[in-house]
Amino acid sequence: PSADFLFEGAGQGCTFVITAEHFNFVQDYCRKNTATAESLHYHDWLVYLLARANNKSWHFDNKPSMAYRQHTGNEIGSRGGIKAITKRLELIKNGWYKNQIEAAAAVYLSLAPTNQKAVALANLWRQQINNGRIKKFLGITINGRRRLTDRIILALSSAAGWI
Repeated sequence: PSADFLFEGAGQGCTFVITAEHFNFVQDYCRKNTATAESLHYHDWLVYLLARANNKSWHFDNKPSMAYRQHTGNEIGSRGGIKAITKRLELIKNGWYKNQIEAAAAVYLSLAPTNQKAVALANLWRQQINNGRIKKFLGITINGRRRLTDRIILALSSAAGWI
């Protein structure tokens, strides 16, 4: 399975449909791991990460079930245009995104501290920049669900050492 859950959420949490079992698991995890859960800025990313890290299935419906509206208080806002790309690059260059990956890795490792795959993925971006690290990261980002432009930005950011 893809490791996209370490690098991105599943989308807007208001569109998630999850089982009561998973809801209870997320709630219990957050109560027992408050600092770890709060270190990940987006709670919808946490819900997705906890499902995927526990090998739960996740389905992306191609049919939109709600209208998405932009407003001035949106957390992320529109992803199109130079202004949005510049803002995203600044967040990456300033280390914000790397910190979020670290937070996601901490959540993953808290669930599977002895799982070698979890440890290897969690340590991927801590490695010194080299061809092997770049190749691994490219493999993950290229196979991710993000738009092509987002994947290119992540790949270039990794090669530049910002991630």
